[in-house]
Amino acid sequence: MNWLKESAQRIELIEGYGFTVVELAELNSLNKVRVWIPGIPAEPRLIFSRLAKQNRGLNISGWRVLYRKKQRRTEGQPQGQPDGQLLVLGVDDESLKVLRELGGKAHLELSKVTFMLPSQGQANQQE
Repeated sequence: MNWLKESAQRIELIEGYGFTVVELAELNSLNKVRVWIPGIPAEPRLIFSRLAKQNRGLNISGWRVLYRKKQRRTEGQPQGQPDGQLLVLGVDDESLKVLRELGGKAHLELSKVTFMLPSQGQANQQE
């Protein structure tokens, strides 16, 4: 496992992303949350940084992107399709607690985004 962790750190960044090796128990301890980020899709790390700066107590250091779907409106596409991206994130228990205290709404730039949080009885549950 140590060899794998060290090797992953030496892999060159791909589109700004690196690799991290985590134990299965650590990965399974994350809570799944979903959030729609409107506007031109930005890199998740940039979004995380902005969320952390604008929302007191939100520690994004352990967040993981589990799924990302970008949506850009193109010529001829109906007007009802806004630009943005859907992120499914794995967040730690403390972040989930802070998001709950914020009512699932967090400041991002000049607006707010709404996180879809697991129900109280489903914390740490994988879908």
